[in-house]
Amino acid sequence: MKRKRGGVAEIVRELCQSRGMEKFGRSLEWLALIMAWVMTVLGWNTARLVGFEPGVVMICALATLALVIAMVGFARDHWMVLASGMLGCAILFPTPYGAVPMVIGAVLFFAIVSLHVYRSVFENPRR
Repeated sequence: MKRKRGGVAEIVRELCQSRGMEKFGRSLEWLALIMAWVMTVLGWNTARLVGFEPGVVMICALATLALVIAMVGFARDHWMVLASGMLGCAILFPTPYGAVPMVIGAVLFFAIVSLHVYRSVFENPRR
């Protein structure tokens, strides 16, 4: 006798097939790119406020490389590259707001990675 699939599994399957997760993922991609740009502006503004001290400028230059990585990930539609670049921006850029941007960046990073893993498991299940 064949076992019938339960409610939750069927709802998840329909959600993945209806492209609802793809729209949500694209919104997260835009949010991550905006977060990377905001952190870049805040970080370079902080460097300006401290008088462009060499240590701060070096960190900002390295974090700007993370912004480039995030932009490449967004342009090529590679979620993990985008998430990694955004997390680099969130962690490396110095801001006057303390650890709040770092926490927001980490939460966004884990949301993107979790969604990617979720989609890869449920859209292409191994039989």
